[in-house]
Amino acid sequence: MTVETATKVEDLNSSYPAFGDLKSEGDDHIRLIKSCLRYTFAGAASTGVTGFNVVTQAPSTNNTLAASTNYVDAAVTAAAFTTALPVGSNGQILYTTAGLATWTTVKTFSGQTLSTAGDIAVILPRTEVSGTTQTAAANVDYWLENVATTAVTANASPVDGERFAVTPANGLLSNTIDFGSATVRGPAGTVTGVLTLNLGARMEFKYSTTLTKWVVV
Repeated sequence: MTVETATKVEDLNSSYPAFGDLKSEGDDHIRLIKSCLRYTFAGAASTGVTGFNVVTQAPSTNNTLAASTNYVDAAVTAAAFTTALPVGSNGQILYTTAGLATWTTVKTFSGQTLSTAGDIAVILPRTEVSGTTQTAAANVDYWLENVATTAVTANASPVDGERFAVTPANGLLSNTIDFGSATVRGPAGTVTGVLTLNLGARMEFKYSTTLTKWVVV
């Protein structure tokens, strides 16, 4: 007789029934297959029940068997860790170097602390202009020193956040900035085209792609 003993599908012998076995044993093979299927896929046919009867590994072992819930819980618990921040002082910030955390004093930039929200005021580098024309580059403060009226042309293709400033160091009220087709937004409204610096004061501008305008800073 070649009807094997089996509980799970993996226990079945694929070589059985052997050639020449009695036909009367066929029903035994069929019943055994049914039994193994019902055990391996226990609950698959039950209403509202999902999942299979899968052999899982114990929490203390590590093999190729499927991970059970207990095994996962044990692994998570073992991997848990706690840490404490180093002692610092009020007003300090935490930074890391070489994998270690350290407190340091808050730095300032143009009188503003790096821990505060909002834009940090940028001090634009100064460039003296001795001619009567100047095309503005990004992030430069142009000092107009020619005794004659000087015309500054703004960048025609600015990027978001780009700045430039013009300081009428020649004392004239007729210096101009040509913004082309771009619009400038100031406290009193908007201007398009040429802006005359008739107050003789320094003016700084920042481009906003959201507004598609130069904004007086």
